[in-house]
Amino acid sequence: MNNVVYLVLVVALSCVGMLLLWAKNRDPISPGSSVDQFQDKMQALAPPESETGRSSAASSDQGTSSPNRGS
Repeated sequence: MNNVVYLVLVVALSCVGMLLLWAKNRDPISPGSSVDQFQDKMQALAPPESETGRSSAASSDQGTSSPNRGS
């Protein structure tokens, strides 16, 4: 009988711990939270301002230099 009590106690504590972790890590459900998440994802995908000028200049340089390389 004592083994069953310990087993039930461990299962109950595990369930409480899982519920606490779920409550802590769940997504917010406010109306503006989805907009905030979308803006965060777009910001993560956008290149930094300093690299945008460099990458466009590098691609235009590569485009003009490739025909010369083949000749």
